[in-house]
Amino acid sequence: MLNLDVFTMTAKRIASVKNIIALLFLVFGMICNGYSQVEFEKGYIIDKNDNRIECLIKNLDWKNNPEIVKYKIDPTDEEMAATLETVKAFQVYGYSKYIVSQVDIDRSPDELSNLSSSRDPIWSSEKLFLEVLIEGKASLYKYESANFTRFFYTVDTAPVQQLVHKEYKVEGGVDNYTVQKVGENNTFQQQLLNEVNCGGVTVSQVKLIRYSESELVKYFKKYNVCNGGESGKRVENEAATTERVKRDVFIVKVSPGMNYTQLTATSPAGEDHEYEKTFSPRLGIEGEFIFPFNKNKLSFLFEPSFQSYKADKTSGSGSIDYASIEFPVGLRYYFYLNQTSRIFLNLHYVPVTPFIFNSKLKIRSDYELEIKTGDNFAIGAGFASGRFSGEVRYYLRKEMTRNYSLWDSPLKTVSFILGYQLFKIKSKG
Repeated sequence: MLNLDVFTMTAKRIASVKNIIALLFLVFGMICNGYSQVEFEKGYIIDKNDNRIECLIKNLDWKNNPEIVKYKIDPTDEEMAATLETVKAFQVYGYSKYIVSQVDIDRSPDELSNLSSSRDPIWSSEKLFLEVLIEGKASLYKYESANFTRFFYTVDTAPVQQLVHKEYKVEGGVDNYTVQKVGENNTFQQQLLNEVNCGGVTVSQVKLIRYSESELVKYFKKYNVCNGGESGKRVENEAATTERVKRDVFIVKVSPGMNYTQLTATSPAGEDHEYEKTFSPRLGIEGEFIFPFNKNKLSFLFEPSFQSYKADKTSGSGSIDYASIEFPVGLRYYFYLNQTSRIFLNLHYVPVTPFIFNSKLKIRSDYELEIKTGDNFAIGAGFASGRFSGEVRYYLRKEMTRNYSLWDSPLKTVSFILGYQLFKIKSKG
């Protein structure tokens, strides 16, 4: 027979978790957007009359192609707006360059649930800022939105065209059942073979090229070298820098520290069993992947860590002896103070851990509960300089006896964490 109390409590917990996730991501986004530092950096714009104007551009390190760009001629000037109608190109030295072009673009959705049933592109003529990936005899451009990425190209003085790649639905029947498959229109491979071919590329070779930035950049570089020119540059480095700014890509650090933990277990009868607040060691290994936009400010975290808590009850007999390995994942946002020092905020999600070692929760000497933890969240703030970092992290309540629906046993922890960077991997520039 279905236990309605258990069902109701489970439903409430699921709803609570969803609310916490939504709230934490909302707060994290608001904080990061509200306090992120955006710098005006050296660059130039090309106006409608082909005049090149050296200026300071508000560098948002765009993930999605912009529609409006803010700039100043002098640091004390008011902001001005460069739009698709007022400029032909702009560049932030060492970061990125964009041109304005009137192109035909296919905006067919890429999500599997929304794929078109038509193999052919659905064209619309639009004026866009296109990011310059390669410049040379053959040039390569990128347009990225929240939902898709499209690549464009031109050879010599030909108009800019989209390299065509489209996924679409294909329906077929098998034994009276309708089967839906995904087809691919890889016209871009034929475009490369016909128009960006120095003579040595075969059909079988071009069919191996995927519709990705890294493979297309590599292909266009080879084409330009084959035609007696340079391989092409992602950025024209005419002033402030001699190479594209290198980015941190992946960082690994060791993260030892101390946990300050407390537990109160409440019985079905409403009786509270409090356990001592104690300090205990923790040790983690943190992997940090830096997202390739927003100027190294946002990263994804994965931190396997050992946690423990051992304490007696504050009154009467009873104790807890708990040890586990957790696998938190999360986001980090940096606020740079200078080239080497930065403040950061973390948001972690801690899934249910499968690794709990010989752990016991004794309510009395003769009454013991099995420890089975729930998931929880953590919010942290810290400071980093060079290889070293320090962080204070607050873990929201973790249910320690989730197999006992009528018991309420929240574990609350504050962690004091030191970090030491073991190594980092940087982009090639």
